Amino acid sequence: MVDSRIIKFRAGIVLTILIFFWATILIKLFIIQIIDSNCYKEICLKQSTEKEIIEPIRGTIFDRNGNPLTMNILTYSIFAHPYLITDKKKIAENLSKLTGKPISYYYNLINNKKTFVWIEKELTIDKINEKYIDSIRTQGIEIKKKYRRYYPYKDIFAHVIGFVGTENKGLCGLELQYDPILRGVPGWKIILKDGFGRVIPASVKKIKKAINGNDIYLTLDKEYQTILYEELKTAYQVNKADKAMGIIMNPKTGEILAIASVPSYDPNRPGKYPIANQKISSITDIFEPGSTLKIITAAAALEEKKIEPDDTIFCEYGKITIGDIIIHDAEPYGTLKFSEVIEKSSNIGTIKIAHKVGKKKLYEYFLRFGFGTKTGVNLPGEENGIVHELEDWNEITLAQVSIGQGICSTVIQLASAYCAIANSGYLMKPIIVRQIISPDNIKVKDFSPELIRKVTSKTTSLKLRSMLELTVEEGTGIHASIKGIKIAGKTGTAQKVIDGKYSKRDYIANFVGFTPVEDPKYLCVVVVDNPRGKYHTGGYVSAPVVRDVFKRIINIDDNLTNFVENKIKNNEKITSQNNSYNYQKNEKPLLITYSLSNRMPNLIGKTLRESLNLIVGLNLDIEIDGSGVVYYQSIKPGSIVKPNDKCLIKLKEYD
Repeated sequence: MVDSRIIKFRAGIVLTILIFFWATILIKLFIIQIIDSNCYKEICLKQSTEKEIIEPIRGTIFDRNGNPLTMNILTYSIFAHPYLITDKKKIAENLSKLTGKPISYYYNLINNKKTFVWIEKELTIDKINEKYIDSIRTQGIEIKKKYRRYYPYKDIFAHVIGFVGTENKGLCGLELQYDPILRGVPGWKIILKDGFGRVIPASVKKIKKAINGNDIYLTLDKEYQTILYEELKTAYQVNKADKAMGIIMNPKTGEILAIASVPSYDPNRPGKYPIANQKISSITDIFEPGSTLKIITAAAALEEKKIEPDDTIFCEYGKITIGDIIIHDAEPYGTLKFSEVIEKSSNIGTIKIAHKVGKKKLYEYFLRFGFGTKTGVNLPGEENGIVHELEDWNEITLAQVSIGQGICSTVIQLASAYCAIANSGYLMKPIIVRQIISPDNIKVKDFSPELIRKVTSKTTSLKLRSMLELTVEEGTGIHASIKGIKIAGKTGTAQKVIDGKYSKRDYIANFVGFTPVEDPKYLCVVVVDNPRGKYHTGGYVSAPVVRDVFKRIINIDDNLTNFVENKIKNNEKITSQNNSYNYQKNEKPLLITYSLSNRMPNLIGKTLRESLNLIVGLNLDIEIDGSGVVYYQSIKPGSIVKPNDKCLIKLKEYD
């Protein structure tokens, strides 16, 4: 018989084990339900729910007149949970009605027990019959709406607007610069999942709405941007150049009205183009401008009262030695007035003026006009340019910098400096954004014109304007002239530095012009990199581009009417125009015109292209001798001509 003490001992052990077991369970339950309850609630919530992000609608970028430069295209992505679909044939029929694809295509996709399958991705409204969208909203089918960024003007605004990536994040241009403002704030919704972790369709438990992005209104004008881009593209192609860059600004406010470069790209499919095409070249590319910077030397001399426009300078008959280098003029000039030095772009005359100013002052004026520092425009990637420190200057440096060599600028720096000359001496910060507007149409921020500093007196500015006007009327900028309106400007031709030496084959051709001279409203800079056509100088390559830009702007700007000297008569029609340009709807014809009186126009001083444009409607038998600009025409200006009359045109080149 078992000893009772043993039984009690064994019972005690069992009881102890049971007590320990239940105590452990109770302690564990206490830990789970009391101490770690929040943690386990969170785990449970994660297992039974899913947080889905609601993407905000990205803000729209508009031009100054409210034209949308970006769009958000609504797309539908459709996916299915085949195991949940009861009437698969009916769903396949409705999907077919929605997209036009065969019923069998969709039936084969969903006729299985899979938990997930894609039906369609990013269908746009134009590719579906929207009235059937609700017919497929049923158990087992889910539709996700998403907005895809679209750029309607493609290559025209590509550089400045930029584009977004697959995550709707700005990658370059204004899309990058203002990404936090345009992007908005994502929302979310909590949806339930079943015991297998599968999403239960149409089961939203909680939602937080997304906050859409702000809209941005630019200073850019769609019409002017198109004009500039098209003219740059023509110049790029005609001159077989590496690149063509340009900018149009309002000299008084610093507003950028257009900024473009060629070659460009389509921001709707950026991967098909070289990455280099994405740069905003007008703010990222630095170059030696050449003679366009002579105006800074002139400004310094006038402001410091070292010289007056009618003072004379002996130009050494086109050749001067500075240190161990020889500098030439395009022509062997003798004595020239200061104004003529700028008009004819005399290197020697400008260098002599620079000596009157001195190294220190000239250095200060280049800095004062904004060279060597960023303009501060709200675009990504702006470069400083290069102005060497004063202690590195010597006699040769002074000579070179005074004529635009040994100093590097961006297009926007050059434009900004000339704006100060056009607006009576005020250096304005270039601005490209006018307003930021919230999704509720509330003004978030205004961008007003911003004065950086005053660089010259109004008196100096007016003198410089007159000199630049003369340059276009009679000097190296003559191919920028337009009959009937006053234009001021300066040409520049600079040798490119290749392997540390100035090339004799590669050039930068540039021109800066503004109009009307009496009250400048538009300033345009055109830079053509390495033109390989017939000409390579700023006067022949870039000045005509600025002229053509201004011609087209004059046609659409009623505010310039008061500055036009020669109006079109009611009984006259346009018989000659730039053949590369088709006039747009509601656009006024250009003021330069010849009546249908069959009279021979004056071709003297014009290029072959300009001459042919002027006489194309006369149906003459033309014989051409030489190249460059016209210096002889066999039929005198004003003579009455008949179709097939023979006309000899002789041309010669000028530097």
